[in-house]
Amino acid sequence: MKYKLLPALLLAFAITLLPGVASVANAAIESGAAGAGGSHAQGQALNESSILNVLAALEVMTGDESGSLNLSSPVTRAEFTKMVLAASKAKDMVESQASFSPYGDVTRSHWAAGYIKTARDLGLISGYLDGTFKPDAGVRLAEAVTVALKNLGYTEADFAGTYPTGQMSLYHSLSLDDGLSLTDPEAELTRRDCAYLIYNMLNAKTKDGQILAQTLGYNLDGSSKIDYLGLLNDKISGPFVVADSAWASRLGFEPSTVYRNDAASSSAAVQVNDVIYYSSAMRTVWAYNKQRTGTYEAAAPDRTSPASVTISGVQYNVGSSEAAYALSVLGGHSLGESLTVLLGRDDSIVAVLGASGGVVAGNPASAVNSELCGVIVGVGSKNYNDSSGNSQVNEYIQVMATDGQIYDVSTNRGYNVGALVKVRTSGGGNSISGLNSGAAGKLSGTINAEASRIGNRELSANVEILDVYQNLSGAAKRVKAVKLHRSRLAGVRLNADDVIYWEQDEDGYISKLILNNVSGDMFTYGILQDVQEDGSSGSYKYIANGQAQTMGSPNVSYNVKEGPFALLNIDNSVAGIYNLSGTAVQSIDSANSITDSSGQSWLLSDSAQIYEKRGGEYYLTSLNLLNTGDYDLRAYYDQSANAGGRIRIIIANAK
Repeated sequence: MKYKLLPALLLAFAITLLPGVASVANAAIESGAAGAGGSHAQGQALNESSILNVLAALEVMTGDESGSLNLSSPVTRAEFTKMVLAASKAKDMVESQASFSPYGDVTRSHWAAGYIKTARDLGLISGYLDGTFKPDAGVRLAEAVTVALKNLGYTEADFAGTYPTGQMSLYHSLSLDDGLSLTDPEAELTRRDCAYLIYNMLNAKTKDGQILAQTLGYNLDGSSKIDYLGLLNDKISGPFVVADSAWASRLGFEPSTVYRNDAASSSAAVQVNDVIYYSSAMRTVWAYNKQRTGTYEAAAPDRTSPASVTISGVQYNVGSSEAAYALSVLGGHSLGESLTVLLGRDDSIVAVLGASGGVVAGNPASAVNSELCGVIVGVGSKNYNDSSGNSQVNEYIQVMATDGQIYDVSTNRGYNVGALVKVRTSGGGNSISGLNSGAAGKLSGTINAEASRIGNRELSANVEILDVYQNLSGAAKRVKAVKLHRSRLAGVRLNADDVIYWEQDEDGYISKLILNNVSGDMFTYGILQDVQEDGSSGSYKYIANGQAQTMGSPNVSYNVKEGPFALLNIDNSVAGIYNLSGTAVQSIDSANSITDSSGQSWLLSDSAQIYEKRGGEYYLTSLNLLNTGDYDLRAYYDQSANAGGRIRIIIANAK
C-alpha cells in the first residue's frame, strides 16, 4: 500500500457558529460515519468532513478561541441568518452594526443586528406580525428552507399552496434535503442540519439555472460541486520561514492541528527554517523541512528576474519574491556557488540559506544543521558555465532519502550506487559519511496491528521508512527504493536480514528505517501470456494493468512460465522477474481483503489487478462486478502475508 497523505482533505476543521461553539475536530469524532446527520435523499452518502471543510473555508462558520463545536446543539434564527449571508452575494457587504434597530427585540447593540438588518434589506428574512424577530428562538426547518430558497432567487410567487407546502416541495425537488432526515416543517435545526442545508444550497441551482456557488465566484469540480480543495488552497496563508521558537505566537491563534512533512505532528516538532503554511479558520499549520544543497548552475529566463533556477542539475521554480531576490544578480550569489535552498509544499524555492544558516533576504534565523540518510541510487557529473562563463564540472551523487525525496548532493569523493550514506548540511555546505548498517544492533520482530511497534521497540509517529531493492552484482549496479507509510507494515514479521539500517530519536523511538525489499511495492505485476525461452535468450508477451506488452533479449532468459508474475524495472532495464504463487478464493471479505480456501486472510494491494478470463483472453474488471457464486476466483500473491505479501492479481473464470 502506498499512502500519500492529503491533509487538506483529511484534517478536521475548527468551525464555529457563534462564540462558545465548537470545533469540527470534535464534530468529526461525534459524527461517526460520513453522513451521520441523516439519510441521503438520493441514496448516496455525503462526506460530512468535506461539507464542514467547505463551510470553514468559506467562513460560513468561523472558529472561536477554544475551537470546539457541538453539532447536535440547536441553532437560533440569528445564527442561521449570519450563516446564510456568508453564502450569499452580500457576503462582502454585511453591515457589522445596524444603523437602527431593525426589529423591536433586536437592539443596535445586539451581536447580530447588522446581519439581521442586511438580510431583511435583501428580502431574505422577515419578522413576525408583532414587529419582533425572535433572534434567540430556534430556527425551524420551514423557516430555514424559506431563507435558503430566497437566497437562490425564489420569491413568494414561486411557492404554491399554503405555507409551507410550496417551500417544502422545492426543498425536496432541489435536493436541499440531502443528508437531512427532517421531514417536519416545525422541527428545529441542529448545527449539523444547518451545515448540510447550506452546503446543499451552495450546490443547488438558482432560479435562473446556475449553481449558486458559481454565481458567488467559486469554481466547481467535475461533478458540478463546489471545488473545496481548490477553495482551501486559496484560503491558506504562506509560505513563511520559521525564524525562531516563538513562531506560533505570531500566528494570532493557537494551532490545534499540525502536520510536518505531510504527517501528523505537533507545534514542538516545528524547527527553525521550516517552511510553514497555515489556516487560522482551521487552526491548522502545515510545516515542511525540505532543504536542497548543491551548485547554483543556471537561472531562467535570466538572473535579473529568475523564475526558475538549476541546482546541481535539477530545475526548481522560484516560489517567493524573497527567494527571487536572493537568487538574482542583486542577491550576492554567483553561478558555481554551493547553496542550500528551502522548498515549499509544491517543491518551489521559498528561501535561500546564508553561510550562517540564516535565511537570505528573509526572516533572520540562527544557524541550524540538518541531516538526511538514505541509499545512493545514482552517481554522475554535470557540466555548466559559472558567472564568468568558464566551464565547470559538478560531481554529484543522487540519494533516495528515508523521507522519500531524491537529493542531488555535490561531492568530490567517489561513492558507489547502493551505498548507505548520511548527508549533514550546515550553512551552505554539506558533509557525507557512510552508514554502518549494524551500528544500532540487529533489529527484528513482528510489527503490531497499529504499526506502532516492532517487537518491543516503539516506532515514532513520524517514522520514515524506505524499502530498497539492491542488485549490486556485476558492473551495472542497480538500486530502486520506495517510501512506505508505517501502516503498510502492520502485522509483518521482520527478520534481521530484512532491516538494512535503523536509528532512534532522542526519545528512543525508531525514527528511520531502511528495509531490504520487504513490501514488493516497487514491482510491476501482470500476467505472462506467452513465454518463448531458448537457452540464454527469451521473448515474452504479457499484460499489465490491462495493457498488452512485450519484452525480450537474445542474451537474457528469465526462467519463468506463463501466468501471473512480478517484474522490476530500474532505469528501463529489467532487474528482476519471477512467477507469483496462487491460491483459491473462498470469500471476498471487503473491498481490500479476501479469505482463501485454507482459511488464510489476505489483504489486496492498493493496485491489485482483477481480470476476467474469457476464451483465453484477459479483461480488466473489478471485484464488485464479480460474484463468487458465478465465478471461480484465484488470487496470486508475491510472498506470505506475514512477510508483507499482498494479493497482486485475481483471475476470475466463469463456472
